[in-house]
Amino acid sequence: MTMKILITVVLFTLCAHTVSGAGDAGHSRLISNDEDDCLPVSEFGLESIRLYQPHEKVIQLLGDPKKISYSSGEDDGGGYRITILSYPTMTIEMVRGLVDRIVTKSPLQPTPEGIRVGDSRSTIVKKLGATPRNWKQSDTKLWITTCFTDEQPREDYVIYTMNTKDQVSEIAYESNRP
Repeated sequence: MTMKILITVVLFTLCAHTVSGAGDAGHSRLISNDEDDCLPVSEFGLESIRLYQPHEKVIQLLGDPKKISYSSGEDDGGGYRITILSYPTMTIEMVRGLVDRIVTKSPLQPTPEGIRVGDSRSTIVKKLGATPRNWKQSDTKLWITTCFTDEQPREDYVIYTMNTKDQVSEIAYESNRP
């Protein structure tokens, strides 16, 4: 197992380079490889909440939500119930008992890179350290995927929704379900 991890790290290092100068010291940076730009899985979430955490862990970390509501959806696994936990600076959507989506519309809630609601497109780029290759100036939804690893074989997304002033109005971390 240790050898497999070591080989994965070496291969990833050879195939990708880290863009320097992103955000504050100690924060993750945008990673560019041959195909796309991505962020490490460890940076996908708000505060200590991450995609796929169980409901119990969310309550343990954040306490009881100020409001709980419900919705529903359907995917390849059939119909499912969405439990929506509302906290002062974020909303967490749970599907099948796991965190499926984390959303903030609060300027008080930074991402691990320091990006906040209200930031301009140029501020996002500065905090990431580079402009992701898939971003176009006219886009109102800017997205970045997780970096693919053996431990994370799927791509999840962080989506920055921009308003008419070209400022972030919403940040959402979303799982990529079939």
